[in-house]
Amino acid sequence: DGLSDFILRKIEKDDSFKNKVIGLLEASDFGSISDIIIESHEIPDTVLKILPKEVQDEIAKKGEKPTRRDAKFVHHYDNDYELQIYGTKRMLELTLPLIELANSSVLMIDEIESSLHQSLLETFLQLFLEISDDSQLLFTTHNLDLLDSDLLRDDEVWFCFKTDKGNSIYNSITDYKCIRKEASRKRLYMADKFGALPIIDMQKLKGLFNAKKN
Repeated sequence: DGLSDFILRKIEKDDSFKNKVIGLLEASDFGSISDIIIESHEIPDTVLKILPKEVQDEIAKKGEKPTRRDAKFVHHYDNDYELQIYGTKRMLELTLPLIELANSSVLMIDEIESSLHQSLLETFLQLFLEISDDSQLLFTTHNLDLLDSDLLRDDEVWFCFKTDKGNSIYNSITDYKCIRKEASRKRLYMADKFGALPIIDMQKLKGLFNAKKN
């Protein structure tokens, strides 16, 4: 939510940034977007009163009522249609690193694939790689198809798994020898060649649900 609000505030103040966002979304097949409308609303006192005291104190220091921002896209076809951004929110968030953080930056994204079609995810990664010369992108993902996307080198892919003591172990594909260049990394992972597969006790799960049912 913080990232979304930051982008909406920037769209409010910077027409050049807004036009780039619109162009990026249109090129990514989100429709014929002619404008982004930002609406600001004061957060009601009834909501502020249930916030933690430290948050209320921080608000009081600023001396102004906090606001929330809603955004609508204006789609232009035969007529103009205003639509909420719900289905486009994730791509809207990712416009920021493409436009603002392409040079000499380190960007970290948790679960980068969240709410994104595979084609859009790969498009984002490809664009980042092509337009950023000195930047680094560090992201977590559960998307196995990226293993065979040709976007990532073997030394850029790290698997994480937990030991029985609860600590995390990280291994790169390059830690494993005799991996043929043409071999599917996704198939090798699913065959447990790299570890980091979830260990699921299906019999125990069945027993738990059956016990509750009975």
